Amino acid sequence: SVVVVAPFTEEVIFRGFLYPAVNRYMGIHPAVFVTSALFTMAHQPQAFQDVIFALTIFLLSLMITYARALSGSTVLAIFLHLAYNLIYVTVGVVNYIIMRF
Repeated sequence: SVVVVAPFTEEVIFRGFLYPAVNRYMGIHPAVFVTSALFTMAHQPQAFQDVIFALTIFLLSLMITYARALSGSTVLAIFLHLAYNLIYVTVGVVNYIIMRF
């Protein structure tokens, strides 16, 4: 669910609905920043336990939201988020296996 369900759900909410709504009132750059800040806050408590993790989530969100803004595609945002989560989970699993042996 972390690799498929979460990216789909989060991207539909943040880049599918929130970003376009904020963009209508503020323009692209403020909308990207606001959407990314809200996305980071939505990842509480993970994001606020570790400053590096919070910064990573914020920067990732900036990139995904700009990709969404430039392409006009929420599907692209979903795939970018899915790819990030897949890499994150894979690294975690590999790290667990290495540390176990």
